[in-house]
Amino acid sequence: MMFGKLKRIRGVDLPPRRFTGWALVYFVVFLCLPLLGVALALDVALYLLWGTAFESCYAVLCLLE
Repeated sequence: MMFGKLKRIRGVDLPPRRFTGWALVYFVVFLCLPLLGVALALDVALYLLWGTAFESCYAVLCLLE
């Protein structure tokens, strides 16, 4: 198994850990979305910086012109 074997505490068998739907929700909400938000903010900031300060194209937009 991915997370280990069945454990016994005071004669009671505890089920092994497993990946659940709630774990996926927490992963997306608390890890993926904040990272994507930071990446989007940096991308917009760099786009505006390059467009105003250097008057040049930025990243993929250079290919479109």
